[in-house]
This record gives sequence, C-alpha cells and structure tokens, in this order.
Amino acid sequence: GQGLEWKTAYSQVNGALPLAELPAFRTRDRLAEKARQVMFLKTTATVTTAGEVVLSLNDPAGVEIWIDGESIPQGQIVRKTLGAGNHVIHLAIDLQKRTNEVQLELAAEKGAQAKWQIKP
Repeated sequence: GQGLEWKTAYSQVNGALPLAELPAFRTRDRLAEKARQVMFLKTTATVTTAGEVVLSLNDPAGVEIWIDGESIPQGQIVRKTLGAGNHVIHLAIDLQKRTNEVQLELAAEKGAQAKWQIKP
C-alpha cells in the first residue's frame, strides 16, 4: 500500500536475505481462524534492454511474488518478459510456512538480450 513505510534491508554477500531481523505484520487468517505473520519485501528492477528474464528463488515455500502488481505463479523458476523501464517486484512471505532466508535471482533467459539494474 501507499501508506507503508519501507525500510532498507541488505542481503548477504551470497545474495541471501535473512528474515530473522526484519519486521513482520500479524494478520488474521479468516479461513484458519488464527493469526499469522507475513513479511513484505520490495525492490525495483530498472530494465534498460527489454527481454525475457528468469526469476529464481532458493525455495518457493511460503513466498508469493508480484511484478508491477501482477501475481506471478508460484515456483522456484519463473520466466517473464519485461519491457524497458522500472518494474517493482514485491514478495510476501508467510512466516508460518517459511523461516529460512530468501534469495531471489534475476537472470537473462538464454539467448535473450534483457539488461537491468536492481535498486532497493
């Protein structure tokens, strides 16, 4: 949401982001009738050359991804064509389903010309 206050978090040298020290929200799960904790992460990919990219997660358990507000099917590897410009990537992490670090990698599809920069 627009009213959220985002805080900068940095990954380790290997690209993994430990979750233990990051803030989380307590939400009410109406179906399960219990509270759960959810963490939201956000980054921006500035694409300078459009093309197909591959997003890969170290483990998709408990992670939902959106790119520019579009829900991405859950999986360890996801392919997506991105046009030139800024693309906001959001991750929602269900801390009841996941406690280990998150590592999201963006790579160009083999033979694709896509190029980008990642910004916090």
